[in-house]
Amino acid sequence: MPLNHQISKPRYRQQCGAATLIVVMLLFFVMSLTAAYTARNLIFEQRTSANLYRTTQSFEAAEAGLEWAIARLNSGRVDSLCTSTNVATFDTFRQRYLTVNATNGDIRRVLRAPFAAADLQSFRWAACVFNGNDWVCACPTDDLPVPSNVMTAGGPYPAFAVRFDNQFARPGLTRVEVNGCTSADSGCLFNIRFETGGFSVCRSTLCSLVALQSAVTSPPLAAVTARGNITANVATVSVTNEDLGSGGWTLRAGALVNRSPGPILRSTPGTPPSASLLENDSALTGLAVESDDCVLCMATATFNLSPATHRQQPAALVLDCTVACTGASVTAARLGHPQKPVVLLGAGGLSLASATDDVGSLTDPVLLRVDGPVTFSGGATVIGLVYARGLQMTAGTVQGAVVSAADLTLSGTATVVYDANVLGTLQRARGSFVRVPGGWRDIP
Repeated sequence: MPLNHQISKPRYRQQCGAATLIVVMLLFFVMSLTAAYTARNLIFEQRTSANLYRTTQSFEAAEAGLEWAIARLNSGRVDSLCTSTNVATFDTFRQRYLTVNATNGDIRRVLRAPFAAADLQSFRWAACVFNGNDWVCACPTDDLPVPSNVMTAGGPYPAFAVRFDNQFARPGLTRVEVNGCTSADSGCLFNIRFETGGFSVCRSTLCSLVALQSAVTSPPLAAVTARGNITANVATVSVTNEDLGSGGWTLRAGALVNRSPGPILRSTPGTPPSASLLENDSALTGLAVESDDCVLCMATATFNLSPATHRQQPAALVLDCTVACTGASVTAARLGHPQKPVVLLGAGGLSLASATDDVGSLTDPVLLRVDGPVTFSGGATVIGLVYARGLQMTAGTVQGAVVSAADLTLSGTATVVYDANVLGTLQRARGSFVRVPGGWRDIP
């Protein structure tokens, strides 16, 4: 065979990878879209969580401000930083922001001096800021609050601002308005939702109606009232009630009135002294012996509260009188807490044995509810209502009224003068501020 035969070279198959590359690129694109969508959802969730956190923070700040404002209304004197003080040159938080009309119980907000009543800037504000460790507050009179130490290294921190507005529904009511913010931003703190001025941080606004729970719901109608016997058989004793509105009653007892030879009784013009006293009063006889949780006793008839509840009211000034308290000690305690009902606990009661034991004044009458006995043996004067579980007066003066849940004795130069204005002040302008059920709302 001829040897010119050539061996053919093997053919290599042509490589094809374009389709694979396209598929891989499409998969990568889909994976990128999935990752981007997941990241977008994560960012959205993070933003939602941050917004929820700020909203919750501002709402809780507003809630704290509402509770703080009510607590301060029931507290004593405060300085410019809202801190409790006994310095007599400072007024109470209540006096600084509200006026209470003792005649009709009408409550009105106090305005900032430079502004007119119709000006939105006329509101007096109090504000507090959390500085990382504690709340720092300011309670100015004619300027906007500027709490110190607002910003620290870890700030910003939540803040709230409080103001009061008139409520014309009925006397004895006012409205507390609170802004809670995530930082101490003046545009957030000092504007309400319908007012001018923007804000740059989250804000929650709350308002609540608060009412003044009277310190003396049912003032006595007589100058001297006792559930038991009244002994006033000394001619030097003087009891006066010339108030027409109360009926001119001088002595009122659930049992007997022993008045032979008789005290000096003065009633409304034209009323014989003997007609101004009442004994064996069935309304008093039917009252139960007083105890901490009594349902219908002299305390509940006078204060509309049981003794235990009365001493637990927010505005009560409670003193331990296991050893007898004196008028001087009561006055010293009231220095930082004017206008508060005073509750004296303990069997020692109250002893007024000196002319320096005066308690109360016409501008600041006192409500004294004493669990133990009360003894007047000096020339002390008490202006207000004295309520005790047994009372004996051999000297001194009470301008207002005297009530005993047991027996009562007047002798010596004891003098009691019924004062309707004093009792009206205790009834309409003294007591504890409490929330009105159903009077709370939040403003988005």
